[in-house]
Amino acid sequence: MRLTSQIKPGLTAMATAGLLALTGCGTAATSTVNAAVSASSPAQLNTSILRSTSFKFKPFDTPEALASADRIAVTATGVVEGFEEGKTYQVEIGNGATPYPRVNMVVKVDKAFKGAGRKDLVSNGRIYVELSRGPVNAADGITPIKSIEDFDKNISQGTRVAVFTYKTTPIALNFTEPATNSSGKPKEVSTLTPHPQGLIFEAISADPEVSRTMEGGLISLDSMPRGWRDIRSMDELANRMAKVTD
Repeated sequence: MRLTSQIKPGLTAMATAGLLALTGCGTAATSTVNAAVSASSPAQLNTSILRSTSFKFKPFDTPEALASADRIAVTATGVVEGFEEGKTYQVEIGNGATPYPRVNMVVKVDKAFKGAGRKDLVSNGRIYVELSRGPVNAADGITPIKSIEDFDKNISQGTRVAVFTYKTTPIALNFTEPATNSSGKPKEVSTLTPHPQGLIFEAISADPEVSRTMEGGLISLDSMPRGWRDIRSMDELANRMAKVTD
């Protein structure tokens, strides 16, 4: 599968160059997915904060197919412990160059499937999912528009999540690490980057007749093939993920 990215106004294609390293093979026709928040997303989970980028890619028909892709290193389910400062990449050179900040979503793993034994990716039962933090303030060209608190408010601590991730490929050789991380991520442990279909959240539904609902993180679950849309619970998804291990 060849993955390319299309960036919304205010970002450049270099901001997601790391996604170009993703390889694999899907079975559905190529589709362009608009990464706008789904109108059906429950109020308790606002994934729009993760959707500063849209993707053009060939989707995988089922969770099993995505988990089986060679590039995918870690699949797991767990709960969101919070967000923390990530790396800030410097793609361009010289004064006035635009920084590309990242945010790490800290996930406490409850079930690890593929890559469970990867000590370079899983540390103390936790993984660190590197995500785009979006554009910076035009006034100073440095400050991210979205704060860490914004991420915490939109995707609250304790939210259940399933991940299909690969080892992060830096988008530039020049980057700075955050001064401190509350989670204490060991330096030898790499962050993980999710496939566009590789973040699935479970939250309380706004519909009183539905106790739980599923939603994609980077793209809407409604835009995925039927093999994803038919999943009704995190436990059901976990059972399917468990079919693919190392």
